[in-house]
Amino acid sequence: MASLPFPLAFSEVPQAWTDKYKEAKSAGLIPNIEPPKANSAGVVTYGANVKMSEVCNWEVDGCQLDSSISMAPDGVLAIGLDDGATAAVDGLTKMLTEQNVTLSHFVIGSAIVNFPSAMTTLAQAKPAQHIACHSWSHLQLPLFTDEELVADLGWCQQIVS
Repeated sequence: MASLPFPLAFSEVPQAWTDKYKEAKSAGLIPNIEPPKANSAGVVTYGANVKMSEVCNWEVDGCQLDSSISMAPDGVLAIGLDDGATAAVDGLTKMLTEQNVTLSHFVIGSAIVNFPSAMTTLAQAKPAQHIACHSWSHLQLPLFTDEELVADLGWCQQIVS
């Protein structure tokens, strides 16, 4: 990770992020769930003491926090693209402009480092596109500690904004 322009270590995140995390944790907004492990096939597995009703991990149980995340209203087609920014953004953005279509683009912070012009293209697209953080690293986030997750998502947000 040393080649990335942002540190991922929790010890290096801005103090405001640390403070917000501690505030949310003490308020009970972040559950105390035994961290999962990856089995020999790389699949996330939770311990026997974990109440799966308290966990939402799409890879494990296909759960959805809220049906509005995946269910568009009648007459609306919701389209999201994962894992940008990529070299394909220029052609895609041209097509979206021609068709007057807006998508939700879930971008990876480290991919933006590799394709900064793609992020600029997305940010300037007409119609305006929805841009959201998909993580900095695109690693298995359930395996992260709370602190590592704060850093990973925080650094992604920094490069997007």
